[in-house]
Amino acid sequence: MKNILLIMLLATVFACSEAPEQKDTKGFEQDTSQQQAVVAVPWEEGTHYVVLDQEATENPEIKEFFSFYCPHCYSLEPFVAEIKKRFGERIPVDKVHVDFLGVTNREIQQQVSMAMILARQIGKEEQINQAIFNHLHVQRKALDTPEQLITLMATNGIEEQEFKAAIADATVSKLIENHAQKFSTYRTDLTSVPTLVVNGKYKVMFGANSTPDDVLNLIEWLSKK
Repeated sequence: MKNILLIMLLATVFACSEAPEQKDTKGFEQDTSQQQAVVAVPWEEGTHYVVLDQEATENPEIKEFFSFYCPHCYSLEPFVAEIKKRFGERIPVDKVHVDFLGVTNREIQQQVSMAMILARQIGKEEQINQAIFNHLHVQRKALDTPEQLITLMATNGIEEQEFKAAIADATVSKLIENHAQKFSTYRTDLTSVPTLVVNGKYKVMFGANSTPDDVLNLIEWLSKK
């Protein structure tokens, strides 16, 4: 995302925001013009979201295309946590790690994707994701080689042999392949990260005047399209 100030706003201001007050519409059932004014949709295609040339998913979901190497993605993590908190399993978040950032080589970015998928499979995704982000953006350490990745994984409870064996496992290999396919499918739709795609078809646009509640409400509205 080009506007880092906006991302940091989304990541930090949300806790100070309140959900919109629910208005009592009892008694207005017969006044259709007033009712329409109350439910007027504030979201516009091209301003708040982009319709992608992709097939919509059968069930509501959010794909978060991101990179561990991207500082904006790191800044957005608290807001992603709020998305999960608000929607839970009703609108699950699928994190998709990209490999096109120029800060390091493509091969290690793909291996980091494998590490995330492995961690997801064994129930350690949150731990490993946080460890990788912390390694790169808090400790400001390099993660450019397989050796550095293996050391980082081992520090967080996944030893080298377990890591290599899991990646070679047919089930994990299939998950890694599926992950790569998602990234490949949307590659031409991605000009930057982080990027949120709702229901596989609607790319969320962060406007200059957007608030965290605006984005959450937009996501919910798009999930019903």
